[in-house]
Amino acid sequence: MSWHLAISNKSLKSKKNSESNTQQAQAIQKMREHLGIANIELMPLEELRKSMARHGIRAEDNEFSRAIIEEREK
Repeated sequence: MSWHLAISNKSLKSKKNSESNTQQAQAIQKMREHLGIANIELMPLEELRKSMARHGIRAEDNEFSRAIIEEREK
């Protein structure tokens, strides 16, 4: 599929995608409200990792994180 074809397909589906995206956004907002985190600003994962490192939190100190790191290295 060429880039132009992808753009054409996207524009044909834009209304349906827009409705789907709206529904997804509403569902995510409802879930965040249920969890009590609706007003917490989200940040990119890399920024979160840097912030954790600045505060002395090391992912490799967490047993669950160690298991994830070990799986990635396989």
